[in-house]
Amino acid sequence: MAATIQAIPHFGQIPTAGFRITKWLPDRTEKKLVDHPLTPNNRKHSTSLPPCLDETVLKNLKALGGKDEPEFFTIMIDQFLADLPRHLESIKQAIDHYDPDALMKAAHACKGSCRSIGALSLAEVSCALELMGREGTLESAAKNFEQWLKEKDRTTHDLKQTRDQSTSSALSSPAT
Repeated sequence: MAATIQAIPHFGQIPTAGFRITKWLPDRTEKKLVDHPLTPNNRKHSTSLPPCLDETVLKNLKALGGKDEPEFFTIMIDQFLADLPRHLESIKQAIDHYDPDALMKAAHACKGSCRSIGALSLAEVSCALELMGREGTLESAAKNFEQWLKEKDRTTHDLKQTRDQSTSSALSSPAT
């Protein structure tokens, strides 16, 4: 499989969104943010919204605690949810103050947290905001921040539901 490299930067330049190695990211090369209104009717079991959580990452996090520490998974989710307001405030301030560098750093930090917990949709929007900051193009950052807020709400809802299901199944499992 041959890799296609687009827009090779000059030595010393930071790669931009146009710099892609399609061998490793074939499904993300042309992905655009799509506004998916979050309503009670489409919050769950919707075919129009992609899943916001990566079930493989969640399964791996559950496995890290194993049977000896099933609360590890709950602690990870709770810590992520506790950190979200800090990410929200950092990103919002960067956009409000038209500070591309602060936006890049805040969105990058959020993206990393999202990926570690398996919050794919929120990580994608964070990545888009990070690239806007990196490129200094914040003209549409407010619109993307609105999408970030929607994905944050959707992710929070689904993570809480996943945590609660995990907790209830751990409580109903017989002790060994």
